Amino acid sequence: MQPVITAWAARCDRGVSLHIDRPGAELYAAQRHGTVVQLSSLHPTAHALAVEKIREDLETYAAAIRIDGARWWDTRPMVDAREQPAECIDMAVQALDYAIGAGLLVAHPDMPHVVRWSA
Repeated sequence: MQPVITAWAARCDRGVSLHIDRPGAELYAAQRHGTVVQLSSLHPTAHALAVEKIREDLETYAAAIRIDGARWWDTRPMVDAREQPAECIDMAVQALDYAIGAGLLVAHPDMPHVVRWSA
């Protein structure tokens, strides 16, 4: 069965948020329980859109930093209630959970709020 792909307007300056789901919310439940999401099980277009949205959010709302010559992203501005509305924070957390669970992003071993793109 194909994943259901829906998009809705968010009530924040991020415009449209992509929500990828399977009937019964399997993908969301898998993310919340820390299960690695099998990318091959996602529709390729949905996955590509999700990756692009995550990249856009990191480049716009996270702080780029250099550690040992590599570019990392400090995600604290994305989830700071003083800087972002609650619904934007919820979307950012969900996007980061998805990206880390899917192996797209790697968290720094000493600073879990700092991430980088895997390979």
